[in-house]
Amino acid sequence: MLYRDWKSFFAALADYKAHPDKYEAIPYIPRYADKNGYKPLIFTNQICKLRKDKHGWYVKFPKAVLQAGCVRDRYDLGKMDLHEQKLKEVRLIPNGDTIKLEIVCEIEIKEPTITIHEATRVAGIDIGVDNLTAIAFTSGHRPVLIKGNEIKAVNQYYNKQIAHYRSLLRTGKKDSKGIHQTKRMKRISEKRNRRVKDILHKASRKIIDLCVEEGIEVIV
Repeated sequence: MLYRDWKSFFAALADYKAHPDKYEAIPYIPRYADKNGYKPLIFTNQICKLRKDKHGWYVKFPKAVLQAGCVRDRYDLGKMDLHEQKLKEVRLIPNGDTIKLEIVCEIEIKEPTITIHEATRVAGIDIGVDNLTAIAFTSGHRPVLIKGNEIKAVNQYYNKQIAHYRSLLRTGKKDSKGIHQTKRMKRISEKRNRRVKDILHKASRKIIDLCVEEGIEVIV
């Protein structure tokens, strides 16, 4: 990670000298990390591998890494389809009291062969709140609504929890005095963000599956 930081700095510095008008200020050298903080840990595709068994795809780490005690021997990836993807790296990102696992893959993106003016099978998507998305198809498929009730419920419960703990924390204190967020409140926020992200990913997956099923050429 340190090598990448310095490499990025020198690349930015060289670009600054060539095109100073692109920058508001000269690039700064990488700063020291907080002595009590954590930095991301990155494993290249020479260290860890993608494997598949009867349970699905998983990330496999070598024994040398396992002996350091920083990772498990494998991380299951569930139903992810990784057949056409090339693993680039695996990142362990400190995130509060948890560690987030990020898998970076390279996949070839095919250039579209048809424009919106040439397409005969089109899907139109309107994004809302009560209805997360409303989708209409020119293929003849009936319109589809994806409800936003689940996200609203998650947010309402989150707001109720945060308001409760903030009232306990701030009672009798001026706005400029004391802390405004506790570790518990931060964990609640992180949990809420993960749930919302999961709901949105599932909704987008459903939309893509519907479009593939209907042979949709363009989404607008």
